[in-house]
Formats: sequence, structure tokens, C-alpha cells
Amino acid sequence: MSLDGCTLNEGGTYTPTGGSSVTFDRTGESIANGVVLGNMSESDFFAREKLYATVRMPSLQGDGEYSKQKNSIRIVRPTTLASGKVVYNLVRIETEVHPESGSTETTNLLSLGIAAAADADLTLFWSSGSLK
Repeated sequence: MSLDGCTLNEGGTYTPTGGSSVTFDRTGESIANGVVLGNMSESDFFAREKLYATVRMPSLQGDGEYSKQKNSIRIVRPTTLASGKVVYNLVRIETEVHPESGSTETTNLLSLGIAAAADADLTLFWSSGSLK
């Protein structure tokens, strides 16, 4: 399917099926405004998947308006190439929502974002970078 004319469901609920659960626990590492979680069932530190969650809260600006709140989750999965080199593949999910928008706006944005990540209409975009 092409990007032009793709359809995404808004307001739906998503329940993954199949696969296996990966549990992420705190690693003890520190990052600004967030936490680092790791797949602690992986004993090799260098092969361990990590989840980084950060929040930038809204703040009052000089013009009397508030900035947007920014929430971000980044999941990093190390992969060893045939050459022996390690690369760090990742997925990043972010929202930037003005505090006056309310939780419904955030929920609707996330719903569209989940659909964009998982919908069959965008498979070629994610797998090969196709913009058609």
C-alpha cells in the first residue's frame, strides 16, 4: 500500500497478539528528567535492550504562555553484525502536547501513532523507506 491514501484508525484500542513479553527493570543508570530500564534477563550487558523514558514538563514562558510537555520513550536494541561490529537499532516514540490540550488530545495522538507504526498500509515505508 502506498503512503498516499493510507488510512489510520484514531481512538482504537490496541492489544498485541503473539510474540513474547520482554520485562524492563530499572538499571540504576541516571539520565536527566527520566529513567533507564533494561531487559535484565539478558546477562550480556552489551547485548541488553534498554528503554529510556524522559519527560520535559511545561514551563511558563516570558510571554505568559506555557511550553508543551514532551514525553519520550526510546527503545534501543544492540545488534552484532557479521563483521563483529555492534550497531544500536532503535525506535523512538514522542509526544509534544500543550497543557491546555488535555489528555484526550494526547490519547488521540498516541492512537494515530500506534496505528502509523503497526498498520499494514505503512509496511513498505517502515521496511524499505518507500515514499510512494
